[in-house]
Amino acid sequence: MKRINIIVNLLMLVGSFTISAQSILTKKEALAITLENNYGIKVATNNAAIAENNTDILNSGYLPSVTATAGANYRNENQTITRQDNTSTSINNAVTKSYNASLGLNYTIFDGLGRKYNYQQLKERYNLSELQARETIENVYVQLFTTYFQIARLSENTKNLQEALLISKQRFERAKYQYEYGQSTKLDMLNAQVDVNNDSISYINSKQDFINAKRSLNVILGVNKEVTYEVETAVTFNNLLDFNEL
Repeated sequence: MKRINIIVNLLMLVGSFTISAQSILTKKEALAITLENNYGIKVATNNAAIAENNTDILNSGYLPSVTATAGANYRNENQTITRQDNTSTSINNAVTKSYNASLGLNYTIFDGLGRKYNYQQLKERYNLSELQARETIENVYVQLFTTYFQIARLSENTKNLQEALLISKQRFERAKYQYEYGQSTKLDMLNAQVDVNNDSISYINSKQDFINAKRSLNVILGVNKEVTYEVETAVTFNNLLDFNEL
């Protein structure tokens, strides 16, 4: 748990970032926002913290249990005392006070090594919760960057389809003019119109997929923001292998 906290704290030192309109959401900013707001990571780290707290020696049964009780009684009443000669004395607002306290110490000298195995079980549960928290964080990382790069791909693809639609419209205008001046048949103009319709449908679908991917990224980030931000589309390839060395 301490290792996870160190990693999370170091990454969160990058800072808390907000997504404003038409701003560039970098990968570092997306990672910092996810670490701060993602509910899956919060639940996993809380479970690991609970498991770590349960491994304390106070929960292992190795220490004796101490019980302490205390009490007090207070009575305020009127009393009448009658003697044997039939004379009586009345006392008003007679106050009676009493106090009690007790202290107990319980300890089982030998329980068949139960304390030892219980303590080991708590430690293993903590190790398991730490691994589960790490797995959750790594899975969230994979989801985050998969969705992030999907948005980058859809962003470039949408721009390409928009340009293709513009070219199709220009081609349709040329085919229309050629048909009006008798330089081509109506079939050529209709084919150009079909291309415009197909490119228009492809552009609309890509644009909708682009918006949906941004909403999916917002779920991973744990924020409720408009999908007007942009992402980094520049790709830097890591040249780990050199051809000459191979």
